[in-house]
Amino acid sequence: MLKKLLLLLFTVAASTAVHAATFDFAAVADGDASYGAVPGEYGASSITFTNDGITVTATGTSTMDDDAFQFAYLDSTWTHSGGGGEGGLGVCADLSVDQCMPSSDDNVTIGETLMLTFSQEVIITGITFRDGAHNPVFGEGAVFGLVIDGDNKADQDLTFSYTQSWQGTSFEFSNDNASATDPYRFYMSALTVTAVPVPPAVWLFASGLLGLVAVARRRV
Repeated sequence: MLKKLLLLLFTVAASTAVHAATFDFAAVADGDASYGAVPGEYGASSITFTNDGITVTATGTSTMDDDAFQFAYLDSTWTHSGGGGEGGLGVCADLSVDQCMPSSDDNVTIGETLMLTFSQEVIITGITFRDGAHNPVFGEGAVFGLVIDGDNKADQDLTFSYTQSWQGTSFEFSNDNASATDPYRFYMSALTVTAVPVPPAVWLFASGLLGLVAVARRRV
């Protein structure tokens, strides 16, 4: 019994360790198999990634599509005369096998929402975005809508690199812009999160159990 309780305390201690996990979606689209997801450029009804004990599942929705089926999409690096670069996670309304049709719909555009659901409560500490042409710039006044665990937050300014402290399990990133041009579309290239520690009450419960066992052993 004592050994089991010690194991419980060890498990609690491990779970309370604060650690950060970075999900490099652009790297997965370019062939990196380090995150558990199938590497490469493709779309699916859901795509799941795992890093440092944290799992996140990406899905997509659209209010502008003619059916009820939309897909999370991994878009790879693309360069052109006007710039470009790495892609990342987007949303696609229609697939041909696993490729977005048309290919220009592989980012998050008007009416589309990229949803991220985590295996545990996390704090988002950093996000990297790219615009619809894979550039690290956005149009004037470009924004994205944010919903955390069903709570609708204010629109956020679209910038290339974000540092925030958004806490929750489910996050929705929607395109609330009026323009469908590339500077007002976005990919999520990378995401860094920190696991939320187990509440101190769990420590009190576990230590209380150990105290009861110690008393019982002295009475034997």
